[in-house]
Amino acid sequence: MTSSESWRSPCRISSPALLADVLRRVADAVQSGDLRQLAPSDEPFATKTDVREIPPNGPWPDFIDIRFVESGSGRHYRLFAETYRGAGGVWEMIE
Repeated sequence: MTSSESWRSPCRISSPALLADVLRRVADAVQSGDLRQLAPSDEPFATKTDVREIPPNGPWPDFIDIRFVESGSGRHYRLFAETYRGAGGVWEMIE
């Protein structure tokens, strides 16, 4: 896997530094066209902001919940983080 494809690796987000790294990698993948951000769901914490507009080093919304689709394969991904209390989050492929 090339460094430009590192966004594919799932991870638990357990620190602000890790969230900043995931935000950068995912925003870069959207910018390059590898990922496309999907329209926000009706879920209560769905993020309406484009991932490229969320500052990697904050300030962040209390919750980040964004869905993506991989351009080539059609695989779906989710970025979820609870930043208000620092409970962490996840970057993962979803069904």
